[in-house]
Amino acid sequence: MKTKLFILLIGIIYFIPARAQLNADSTFASYFTYAQTYADTYPREKAHLHFDNTSYFIGDTIWYKAYVTTAEQNLPSKLSKPLYVEILDQLGNIKEQQIVELQNGEGHGQIILTSAFLSGYYEIRAYTRWMVSFDEKQYFSRTFPVYTKRKNDMEEDRNIVTYHMDESMEKRPHEKETKKLVLRFYPEGGQLVRGIPSVLAFEAISRDNGPVDIQGVLCEEDGKETTRFCTLHNGMGAFTCTPGLHPAVAKVVYEGKDYSFTLPEALSSGYTINATGKEATINVQIFRSSLSLNDTLAVFVSHQGRPLSYQVIDFGDQLSKRFTIATESFPEGVLQLSLMTIKGATLCDRFCYIMAPDSKVQLQVSSPTSLFAPYEPIQYKVSMKDKDGQPLQGKFSIAIRSALKSDYSEYDNTIFTDLLLTSDLKGYIHQPGYYFADHSAARRTALDILLLVHGWRKYDMSHIIGVITSKIAIKPETDLVLHGQ
Repeated sequence: MKTKLFILLIGIIYFIPARAQLNADSTFASYFTYAQTYADTYPREKAHLHFDNTSYFIGDTIWYKAYVTTAEQNLPSKLSKPLYVEILDQLGNIKEQQIVELQNGEGHGQIILTSAFLSGYYEIRAYTRWMVSFDEKQYFSRTFPVYTKRKNDMEEDRNIVTYHMDESMEKRPHEKETKKLVLRFYPEGGQLVRGIPSVLAFEAISRDNGPVDIQGVLCEEDGKETTRFCTLHNGMGAFTCTPGLHPAVAKVVYEGKDYSFTLPEALSSGYTINATGKEATINVQIFRSSLSLNDTLAVFVSHQGRPLSYQVIDFGDQLSKRFTIATESFPEGVLQLSLMTIKGATLCDRFCYIMAPDSKVQLQVSSPTSLFAPYEPIQYKVSMKDKDGQPLQGKFSIAIRSALKSDYSEYDNTIFTDLLLTSDLKGYIHQPGYYFADHSAARRTALDILLLVHGWRKYDMSHIIGVITSKIAIKPETDLVLHGQ
């Protein structure tokens, strides 16, 4: 009788984990299927405006060509018919709004900078109603300097007048931050956990000079120095630290003055995610703080709201789980890694960038001369070929500017950077072309830090995987309907 009971218990011990694993696979598979259906039902759009110049004077006309594409394939979108284009002043007021009719994802328009405009920096936004109907609202944004009106065509001086602010403008809320230097921290995946080594990105911002380069050191509660760090590019950097019971302090010397910044508070227990990109793979490692944490987890890989794959995490008797994601079949652009529980809660969120090898077109531009007289016809020959040297056919927009009077800056925004990078990130991205100038290790590291800083957020996938049922009330505007007399 004792022997039979022993055999029965062994059978139960082996059966329960197998059934639990089967249920987990089935649950995450259903989440994946639902998310695929959600992406099919609600495909997303992106917008890009190609301008004729990089700065303007009062009295000029801003000419632009509009492109609206599908977010996944970057092909011309047929979902929306109207595109809304707005120009906003420095106080955030909409100075003018236009509705551009799209034909197969393309349109064009112009904004006349009349005397009603004051010199200053203006933001131009473009979006379809469908783009702003999601929780993560997306729109195209570009800022231009608008200079005072030229007295004649030969005047080259550019200046922006600082206008007197009236009493109502003086009552605007003041910045609470009074420090001359601010250091902001962004934990990889969104959180720190005690005892787990984690990557911590940071951004150094000067009140007067914007992003600045700094060097610093981490100090524990007892004053012991543990880690030295420095910025890599445009005021951003990253370092690895192991949080303890009390947050460490980052000490920095800037312009002869000492500054101290306390790191974010770490959770007493939980999970973290670490991702490092290679040429055609992403190495992912999931950590847990103790063996007592036995939640059933999975990492979902998605692009523009569409899930591409998922990996169920089985820690066994280990504190970490490592696996590799092959990226050869993934589209180029921002990839999202989400660590989720079996109940559909998102624990960690991490952005990575997939760089497609040899995907760039070959563009050659030639002209019989580099100097042209005023109003002289300009002749340029443009040749565009694919990576194999075969000619490309299509419709293209070209802007030719004066090399002497242009404010063009190196590594400026392009349709490539707008559609594949900045549209997925938060905040202003300075010179996004810098991250694609070459494929060196330094550029890839700088790009990854950019994603850690500007892609840092708490993201909820519960409605995408069907845990919370929700429907988008706004539908794509397939027709351009005008009302009035």
